[in-house]
Amino acid sequence: MKAKYYSTTELAKRAGTSRQVISAILNNSWQSKRISQKTFDRVQAIIEEVGYVPDRAATSLRKQGTGTIGVVYHGPLHSHVLEAVQRFNNYFLENGQEVEIAVSSENKLHQALTHLMGHRVERMLILLSSLTKTYGEELGDRAMLRLLQAVPTVVYNYPFGILPKELDKQLIDAGNQLVGFSRSSVYLQLFKTLQAKGASRVLLDQKIHDMVVPDPKVGKLLNKFSLVDTYPNPQFDQSSTNPYQLGESLGTSLLPRIKQGKGYDYLITASDMIAQGCAARLSSQDVKIPKDIQIVGFDKVDALPYFQHPISTIEVPVKQMVSTAIDLLEDYPKSGAKHLAKARYLEE
Repeated sequence: MKAKYYSTTELAKRAGTSRQVISAILNNSWQSKRISQKTFDRVQAIIEEVGYVPDRAATSLRKQGTGTIGVVYHGPLHSHVLEAVQRFNNYFLENGQEVEIAVSSENKLHQALTHLMGHRVERMLILLSSLTKTYGEELGDRAMLRLLQAVPTVVYNYPFGILPKELDKQLIDAGNQLVGFSRSSVYLQLFKTLQAKGASRVLLDQKIHDMVVPDPKVGKLLNKFSLVDTYPNPQFDQSSTNPYQLGESLGTSLLPRIKQGKGYDYLITASDMIAQGCAARLSSQDVKIPKDIQIVGFDKVDALPYFQHPISTIEVPVKQMVSTAIDLLEDYPKSGAKHLAKARYLEE
């Protein structure tokens, strides 16, 4: 599958006008050239329809190498996404792959894609961060979908089971490759394990709850638990703060609830570092980990064996996902597809 870019000549032919008129509109000099509002509106409608992006490489007379891959780091780089970035960077360097990189923040993904397409990249790789509030919702924007139809794109860390299935289908029909894992499936595995052990009273991160409970299987299972309480995600609007410190603060805020005598069996957190910081603070207040309460993290970070306090975790299949994404970038299929890796719950 090849990138489909329109030239100004092709755009002019489609609009039934001259290349000079197209250039004037793109350069915002159409009024001084006495081009009518009607012509401007017609051309603009066609530009939006085909997802046209000006060729910045040609404009700046800069020559790009062939096969350039556009890479978007979208949102705060953290934990398993940061590990993926390192793996991708190593691959690009070792193989002499030319890349054009864009970094985008919340609601700026369209701008980043337009920048990359302006440099006529032949493939695109989008790395989504779960720390964005929208977490992939931007992909459903009509203008975004038009761009993603033009260039073969691999979306890494796609949130299967969180976004509507209709959006999954739209992206796949547009030729995109979706690489990720199902959070609802791995948390269903976790909750089944707890149920089998007789644990039925949990304290759960609200963001995790909101991600997985829409899955009917997860919701049905949690309804069988004796108690499911939630607490605000500590990384919300604080993604730049050290997660261990966030965990310490979380431990302080949850301590009264844990000591109220509700008898929580498990505390489920959003990362291993948050879990460890929380464990440290609770332990300092005579809460024994894991005897009094078992803490669950997320990521299976490399430092896990060296942590002072034992915690359970969820292992994200980063190596498999990165390998799949690289294979797709090297030999891009003719049609879009989803590539679902399997995360694992690892009990301490």
